[in-house]
Amino acid sequence: MLAPTHILATHLDPIPRIHTCFHVHTKIVAPSSEGKVSTDDTAESSEKKSKKRPTGNREAVRKYREKKKARTASLEDEVVRLRAVNQQLLKRLQGLNVCLWTFGEGLKERLDLFLIKNR
Repeated sequence: MLAPTHILATHLDPIPRIHTCFHVHTKIVAPSSEGKVSTDDTAESSEKKSKKRPTGNREAVRKYREKKKARTASLEDEVVRLRAVNQQLLKRLQGLNVCLWTFGEGLKERLDLFLIKNR
């Protein structure tokens, strides 16, 4: 099954871009009129929902913050690791640069000797 594709344009990026979603799309549907409950039951259920909603929201926010903190820590670890790799690569590059310069100097000397001999 192919993932849903959307065309997006935002105020930051006004050029329409094709975006493929890999998440599940949901649609909120109002309850059918057949299952209507009396107004007293509806009032009770709305009170329960209003009490439950903030608790659920707090839990969702807490989980989001935990995930964000874990992601931030992971990214900070990755930055430290990549900086160490970058330093190793720079040292290696400097070493190769010295070798190449030395090799080039040797070639110049050999060329000079060759030119002197063949005058």
